Amino acid sequence: MMGALKKDVVYRTRAWTSRRKGELTEGLLDAGVPHAWDGDYLTVARQFKRVADSLVLRRSPHTGASETKATINNRVATTWRVRVSVQNAR
Repeated sequence: MMGALKKDVVYRTRAWTSRRKGELTEGLLDAGVPHAWDGDYLTVARQFKRVADSLVLRRSPHTGASETKATINNRVATTWRVRVSVQNAR
């Protein structure tokens, strides 16, 4: 489908169950977001980042009802740093 290029966003989903990954895949397909899985890594074209971020956050096993928007935004920033380091490593 697509390889991890510098213009792509990569998400690590190691802690996710197969069910959550399946739900995320369904959400991406429903939203028309092109994506590719490589084991625990999900690659999405950068122009779909906002949609993908929203779908990932809604299905993340670490997103609980008690989390505040600030906590979620902080996690997104941390996830972004992880994505960049993963992309640079490939």
